[in-house]
Amino acid sequence: MVLLLVLVLCAAMLTVNANTACNLFELGRKYKSDKMLDHIFYESYCDTLQKYVGMKDLRVLEIGFGCGHHVHGSSAQLWREYFDKNGTTGMKLYEVDLDTEKHRKCVDDFLEKNGPYTNNKHATDVYLGDQGNAKFMEDVVKKSGGNYDIIIDDGGHQYHLSHVSFHVLWEHLKPGGIYFIEDLQIYRDDNNPKMMKEIYSWIDQLATARRLEPKAKAQGERGPLGGSDGYGNVENEPYFYPKPRDMMWILCQHEMCAFRKKPTTKGG
Repeated sequence: MVLLLVLVLCAAMLTVNANTACNLFELGRKYKSDKMLDHIFYESYCDTLQKYVGMKDLRVLEIGFGCGHHVHGSSAQLWREYFDKNGTTGMKLYEVDLDTEKHRKCVDDFLEKNGPYTNNKHATDVYLGDQGNAKFMEDVVKKSGGNYDIIIDDGGHQYHLSHVSFHVLWEHLKPGGIYFIEDLQIYRDDNNPKMMKEIYSWIDQLATARRLEPKAKAQGERGPLGGSDGYGNVENEPYFYPKPRDMMWILCQHEMCAFRKKPTTKGG
């Protein structure tokens, strides 16, 4: 009798696991997404995003519609099917890419092939512009309504672009939300290691419980965010890159890091 009960419980657990298994790798193959095929981002995405599957009114912003080097729109289709398979949860998925003739044609061709935004099969909207332009990113927030559960930076993969985007968008990430920056190996290869230095500094501050506030110099300020380098940072400080005070944890894997914002309640 006991053995039978154990077998029944094990079978039930296997059924639950089968029903809730993360299928991002399979979706990556279906849509030919480099996120899951050329990289192994599905590992961290499965660990951190599975709880959002089927969530009502999920709000996602992704920088990088893919009009450049790989199958354009593939991740928009992947995320839609992963989070909102039947198109009935009210999910909003906003995409950002460059504003060039090539990119405009790319988006038009994608919509002609895959149907309009209203069919709930891919993106809710695509905004074209420079992710390194704070004003443009603020306009994206205004047009989309902000209040994102998930933000994914798979854009230009350069420090000044990701830095500006992060510091504009972080405040519009919901408490408990997660911000991803992909392809960090490229940031090391562009002869500008600041992105990794900033992340290293944030990890140090989190691990040692240091609280550092950004400061500004009275002279020499420039750039959209102020500071001595134009992006809110000040040279010769003990920590050149103060982390957001409401950053809860950082999870890094091969070529990607995720940053979680503190929830409003413990255990949230």
